[in-house]
Amino acid sequence: MSNLLSVRKLGPKKWVLASHPLYRDDYLIISWLQFLPVGVGTKHQREYLRKSARQFFSQWVSYMEGGRKRISPSTVRIMFTRLKTFTLWMISQKVWRFSSLSQSNLNEFLLSRNSTIHHDNDAKQSVSKSVTKSYITMLSLMWSFRGNYDSPIRFDASRSIEFDDIMLSARPRQRWMPIEISTAVSLLRTACGRMDNRLSLEETALKLWHGSRGLVGKTSWQRRASIEVLVKDAELEYAGASDVTYGTYTERGVPMDISDVFKEFVGVCLIVILFFSGMRISEALSLRSDCLVQRLHSNGKRFWYLRGIAAKKGGVERLWVVPGVVVEFVQLLEKIFRNIRELYKVDHLFLARIWRTSQITGKLKPRPLGTGSAAYLLKQTIHRIYTADPNLSKQFHPHRARKTFAKFVVLRDKSSLESIAHHYGHIYAATLDSQYVGNDFNLEELIHEEDAVELRRGLLELLSSDNLGGKAGERLADLRNDQASEIFKGKISLESLVDRMIKGGVILAPCDWGFCVYARDLSLCGGNQSGPDLVQRAPTICASCSNFAVTDRHIPWWERRVSDAEDFLQHKSISAQTRRLVEDQMQKSRLILTRLIRRGGDTNGG
Repeated sequence: MSNLLSVRKLGPKKWVLASHPLYRDDYLIISWLQFLPVGVGTKHQREYLRKSARQFFSQWVSYMEGGRKRISPSTVRIMFTRLKTFTLWMISQKVWRFSSLSQSNLNEFLLSRNSTIHHDNDAKQSVSKSVTKSYITMLSLMWSFRGNYDSPIRFDASRSIEFDDIMLSARPRQRWMPIEISTAVSLLRTACGRMDNRLSLEETALKLWHGSRGLVGKTSWQRRASIEVLVKDAELEYAGASDVTYGTYTERGVPMDISDVFKEFVGVCLIVILFFSGMRISEALSLRSDCLVQRLHSNGKRFWYLRGIAAKKGGVERLWVVPGVVVEFVQLLEKIFRNIRELYKVDHLFLARIWRTSQITGKLKPRPLGTGSAAYLLKQTIHRIYTADPNLSKQFHPHRARKTFAKFVVLRDKSSLESIAHHYGHIYAATLDSQYVGNDFNLEELIHEEDAVELRRGLLELLSSDNLGGKAGERLADLRNDQASEIFKGKISLESLVDRMIKGGVILAPCDWGFCVYARDLSLCGGNQSGPDLVQRAPTICASCSNFAVTDRHIPWWERRVSDAEDFLQHKSISAQTRRLVEDQMQKSRLILTRLIRRGGDTNGG
């Protein structure tokens, strides 16, 4: 048994992570046997380093959990990959123990990660600043946990790393951008056109299935020969019945066969779902064969939803509203491969390599499609069906589909979307209805959609709060007190003041710990003209920022932050630098609590 919330079973050879509805069972396995390459160093060196790394990793996971929360399997696997990458670099430098590391080793490792990597003649960029920071955090924790693993590092990495030089060599974080409207419209129009072949595709799949059922009792050679004839006949019949002309050659330069046709259709299904629902790729792959549900809205209209697993919030079930074209593709995908699912009792909508004839005929048991394979399938499909821009497939990432969805669904003028405009109009109509249940639209473009409503609500909360804290809160309290005799006699007058602030261009960004009454020239998080930097924004930075305001509603959050810091400082093994950092954060949190200003100028000592 494991004392870690995120790990169900600990062992010297493998760890089994806590189950999560979004991930397959094989994804939950961390293999320590594959942590180091075989044949490098002595057996003793490998076993000792593996044991030491395993002990440190256990402490690291426990630290991330904080004693209270379970972290997702994807986070644990990313941490594992970070540690594995570092140890592989160590042994490439003939360093087999953490205690043998020198201060220059750490700087050399970080700089090596930031140098440009070339692979298969395609230049890969250096790692981002955020990834570099994660490595620095890991190396710093090695010193903090030095008493809990064998042969620990002998110095405080946070004091030894040449931070400025290393961060300068790392590339800035790059956000995935939406696809250009004209390009995306052309791609989706082509993808939706594949539905014209639905009958011939379904008939071909059924013919392959039923034809392979009559081969029971024959030898393997006879079955193989019969299936070859069956596949050839199916290809000829499909070619004669198809209305849409598919590419003659695959991306490998060989003629397409019926397996490539089914493969392309699965890829097109993924494209349609991602671009018309805004789902993450992992959420789309969580869909089951009965994922379509229908809901009656308050306006009397029925809307279709996809039922899947949310990537956030611990893997809870969530619904995404979709237009009719998605419903058609999902229903056809269910029909084509229904016999295989029933035979092997698997219910995932997307199955790995299901397009192969060995799978279509039921010879091999299929398994769920993974995110890496799905991303590669999307690139292949886009390369095949969209020839106007060859670079699109190379530069495509599933998150770009999500960004494009967010951009399209909030467009006021959807004329540029041409034939697919009604699909996004359908989604927008559903989201405006009070009965909508798919509230997954947390992208920046969709945040702007409700910005006006949230801005008014937040300003009303701030200006009507009995207590205000933070530097911006003090300024708002002064504004409120200066005009209290006239403005704050009623709700209408209060709203009048809010209207004037909105017309003046005030930007308000709420978060769990307070509000940012944003002014770019006062910002400590390095925001832009639109608002604060959502990546750099953090409680410690906000607490010192002139844009920060806090109300009564946020007091419990800051009290918990102080309590957590006090509990953390009870640990004797933390370094002096870490202790000073946490003490500084705790002091700022206490200052927020003690400087809450009551209406009328009184100070709340709580």
